[in-house]
Amino acid sequence: MIKNIFMLKIFGIITIIMGLNNYYVYGYKEIDVTDGGSISGTVKFAGEKIPEVKSIPVDKDQEVCGSEPKHSEKFVINAENMGLKYVVVSIESIGMGKKIEAPAEGYNLGQRRCWFEPHVMAVPAGASVSFPNKIDKVMHNLHSYTMPSNSNRPFNKGVPFGGTFSVTLKKPGLVKMTCDVHKWMLAWIVVKNNPYYAVTDENGNFKIENIPAGTYNVQAWHEALGRRENVGVSVKANEDTKTDFELKKKKKRKRRKKRKK
Repeated sequence: MIKNIFMLKIFGIITIIMGLNNYYVYGYKEIDVTDGGSISGTVKFAGEKIPEVKSIPVDKDQEVCGSEPKHSEKFVINAENMGLKYVVVSIESIGMGKKIEAPAEGYNLGQRRCWFEPHVMAVPAGASVSFPNKIDKVMHNLHSYTMPSNSNRPFNKGVPFGGTFSVTLKKPGLVKMTCDVHKWMLAWIVVKNNPYYAVTDENGNFKIENIPAGTYNVQAWHEALGRRENVGVSVKANEDTKTDFELKKKKKRKRRKKRKK
């Protein structure tokens, strides 16, 4: 009897420690949000000249991938308003808020004509992401690179026509996706520690909803232009708060020439 009580106490302590570890790792608690507000805005490219869209030749499996060159999605910019697509906007360091709910269709990074769809996606930590190959009648060999390197375990898996596989991304960070067979394929998965994020549309617009009233830091991330943070964004109950971003290329530093002795 005494032994059983002792074992129950040990089990309880271990359970509490595991719970604390989960809380401090992810730093987020789900609650029922009432009278939540929202944050919306536009992310714009602030450069003087819109970067030229890189043309990528298709040199393999043209009967499936197509013979026409692919076009890089690194800079998808609306020339009318300079809105920038595929920017992940998120609230940083929010301790509690709405429940994390996966979309009905799940989180999917598909392949179509040897191209990832979508180019950029955001998911919460702990999400299971699927990689279906429903259309391409070729083998794709998907290869991930994680940043930081200790965030999520990298993988290298083949997916034939009609096949799929899933990976659970347990920690916040960046996952760069490539294909070892078709070298031009590239996508990004941004893993966040809370559900308050959005990916900008073709006009650079975004909206994050159901946010508890409070003051937050809001971050914008782009694969080539890096991060920018708007500090002290105030959200009021049942109201929308506007916050915009301008992202630009960093100037390349000129290397100093070594003096001859």
